[in-house]
Amino acid sequence: VGKPRHVLEGAIYSSEIFAAIENRRIRPLPYDPLLKVHTVWDLGWNDSMSIGFVQRLHSEIRWIDFLEDSHRTYDWYVAEIKNKRYNLGRAFLPHDGRHKNAQTGISAEEILRKLGLDANAALKPSNVEEGIKAVRLKFSQMFFDEVKCKPMIDHLRRYRRNVPVTTHEPQSPLHDEHSHAADMVREGVSRLSDMRNDEKDAPMPIPRTGIV
Repeated sequence: VGKPRHVLEGAIYSSEIFAAIENRRIRPLPYDPLLKVHTVWDLGWNDSMSIGFVQRLHSEIRWIDFLEDSHRTYDWYVAEIKNKRYNLGRAFLPHDGRHKNAQTGISAEEILRKLGLDANAALKPSNVEEGIKAVRLKFSQMFFDEVKCKPMIDHLRRYRRNVPVTTHEPQSPLHDEHSHAADMVREGVSRLSDMRNDEKDAPMPIPRTGIV
């Protein structure tokens, strides 16, 4: 990946990314078939759909893969995920994964369960600032595959706050092409306690509703 030559004004995770590079936590990261691979989603259609693939081993948070695209249907993403032949665990969605589509009356959570994923949407919306703090606290435990997660790392490096030229005071994070992956990581950190490698959790029931 190499060292960043400069830091973007308002960059949120610049020091964390630099530390990950310095400590070789961005490197070839082999998939361990004995560990579950959980997927974490930031939902989008016109905006990017960002999906991170994470394995847990003790305190380590291993980001082994990343998938991002737009204007794709859920069945396309699920096919791409299954084609990777990982030992899949749960699929963690943000709170809006529970929202019913106005046209179909079906939520993203329901669609993904129908397609065979153990999908679980958050019970409530996350607080962005608290989530950023939580990511920073966990960043030293994160490892990234330097090839498969390169786009994700680049997004995290460029995720920044709005800094008005008049005040130069950092404000809320920008919603841009880099924020989707950052939101996905923030969601993932909030769900770490549910990322297990055992089979204690019964699979989610598949809803009877069809996919329109």
